[in-house]
Amino acid sequence: MIVKERLATALADALQKTQAESGQPSNGTPEIRLDVPPSAEMGDFSSDLAVALARASGQSARQVAEGLAANLAQEQSLIQRIDISSSGILNIHLQPGWLQEVVREARVQRDDFGKSDELGQGKSVQVEFVSAYPTAPLTVLHGRGAAFGDALATVLAWNGYQVTREFYVNDAGSRFERFARSVEAEYLRQQGRTDVRPLVDGFQGEYLSQVVREISAQVGNQYVDLPASERQQELGKLGLKAMLQQQRETLAKLGVEFDEWRFESELLSGGVLQDALSCLREKGFVYETDGAVWLRSSELGDEADRPLLRSNGEPTYLAGDLAYHLDKFRRGFERVIDIWGPDHATYARRTRAGIQALGYDPEVLDILVLEPVTLKIDGQLVEGSGTGGNNIPLSEVIQEVGKVTARFSYLMRDSDAPLEFDLDQARENPAGSPANRVRRVLEMTRQLVSEGNVPPVDAAESYEDNPLAAALRRSLASFPDEVRAAARELDPSRIARFALDLAGRVDELVQSHHKSNGVSLSLGLIDAAAVVLSNSLTILGCAPDRA
Repeated sequence: MIVKERLATALADALQKTQAESGQPSNGTPEIRLDVPPSAEMGDFSSDLAVALARASGQSARQVAEGLAANLAQEQSLIQRIDISSSGILNIHLQPGWLQEVVREARVQRDDFGKSDELGQGKSVQVEFVSAYPTAPLTVLHGRGAAFGDALATVLAWNGYQVTREFYVNDAGSRFERFARSVEAEYLRQQGRTDVRPLVDGFQGEYLSQVVREISAQVGNQYVDLPASERQQELGKLGLKAMLQQQRETLAKLGVEFDEWRFESELLSGGVLQDALSCLREKGFVYETDGAVWLRSSELGDEADRPLLRSNGEPTYLAGDLAYHLDKFRRGFERVIDIWGPDHATYARRTRAGIQALGYDPEVLDILVLEPVTLKIDGQLVEGSGTGGNNIPLSEVIQEVGKVTARFSYLMRDSDAPLEFDLDQARENPAGSPANRVRRVLEMTRQLVSEGNVPPVDAAESYEDNPLAAALRRSLASFPDEVRAAARELDPSRIARFALDLAGRVDELVQSHHKSNGVSLSLGLIDAAAVVLSNSLTILGCAPDRA
């Protein structure tokens, strides 16, 4: 059992014993929080449980803490001692030998250290991310969604979920129709038609010209004399195929692959939209006004009612989105996670309302909205927007700094925090990037292990009275908790920050050893650190290839 969970269980048992001894009724177990104190001298974990209980018991927090400590101290195999602060905080010191056992577990379990089935228990979860329009190259913002979504999917898999990574292709509607018309216009221009001009509201740029050059190389001029509607349809299909191939290649360079590619056009032709509308009508959640069809979303927590069908019969974005979510739940996913860009933030509440109107529990849907990305280029901050700004291609960033630096940089902040990507620094000092600092320390630990006399896993090693080694053991012991917390909070950035901190602790210990002229270094501990660093980078998609 993970150290934090075992300690929380012991604390809950101590609470029951304390309440029974005092004759006080148990009004349910309050939330048991375990925090890491600011300094190792204060203990390995702290709990404010006594403070929370004191409010209802009529006792002082210190009195309650003393009762809890007396019962908790019976866990002698786990707990060395418990200090009580003047305010009633329990500061818990774990047995050194128990932390040594964690080191042994890491060395035995290797690639599986940190994995657990207890949270997911085999439940199916779909993580939908990127889902960019197939009308332009992927941008810097799409890169953030790709790295975040892929790492989150891995974190969930490490916690026992059956994960499906999915990309939704918006290949229907007015936006894609504009793209198809833009491809057609550029195709005719390249075929020598002087009477054709680029669309005023269409897609333009070198990327579109290149896509059409590739199409022209395949089909020549055979589409020039086709009827306009047929020509536009056929060229739209070829443009879609080319753009999706380009997006797939860019994602592959970032180390991201999807299990499913779902197409909006196929959902619409398969009748899912009509099924969704029929379901909403049957449940009384739609009405018509001036020829348009509206969702009564204001009755379900939204600020206002929302249109589903325009007066011309064309479905709105929300209608298509609800049809897609109906398709998700019909496929049996027990949990659905959407990762959206900042331009979709206003759709979260209306989507939840629509899911509830369809008869599904909105609590099984998590919507994470990523904050914007800015790049620091030549000393200037430049917006890397997905729908506006400079639309900086993701492929260029990957080419500049590489997959590992790009992914790790994207994962240094949680989803609801803006991200600044210092491209200047990554170019000028690639070895100093956070990702490469962690990988350098991992390489150092592996070299020390390969060149040294590493004790067998079950061999007894002395527990150094070295605060750096003790702090490293505590950090290694917290790794399974970090993996679990990253899944609970849907925040893989915790693992990136943990890996960077752990690498710093390992490097400090090793450098201290080199400077101390003969002070022993536990190679078993270094081996365990290599395991945890490697597993952290694996979750983030930044692990080096095995030799």
